[in-house]
Amino acid sequence: MLQDVNVFVKIHKKEEILNSIIVCIRYIHMAFSMNMGIDTEVMITGDARILRQWVELGRQGLFFSTCYFSSGMGVIVKLSEVG
Repeated sequence: MLQDVNVFVKIHKKEEILNSIIVCIRYIHMAFSMNMGIDTEVMITGDARILRQWVELGRQGLFFSTCYFSSGMGVIVKLSEVG
């Protein structure tokens, strides 16, 4: 299988380079931009509004993973605050 990958890479070298250039042109500004979307700011601050919307939409997994992973950053939201 590794030999197949090596052969594929050798055959499609030009396409890989072109694809890499297009991806860099398209997304490099996001890596160095300080702009954040409105939704992103709300998610970063751990606002209970976005969490309430996730629970109402039936996305409890997003709610619990956000609470779990952000608990180390001081963003602890009780389920009673959300719903």
